[in-house]
Amino acid sequence: MTVTIDIDDALYLQARRMADATMDDAMLFRMALQIFIQTQSAKHERAWDAEP
Repeated sequence: MTVTIDIDDALYLQARRMADATMDDAMLFRMALQIFIQTQSAKHERAWDAEP
């Protein structure tokens, strides 16, 4: 799938500086999405556990 996104330049540059030198943009965004999904899943799981 091809997606066009607008991102903050400073945020992107910070991520590039922190990324492994061999990591391309596709891998960087793939990892970001995986971490987002993990974080959101954990939030939802905590919310479900808190329901009576």
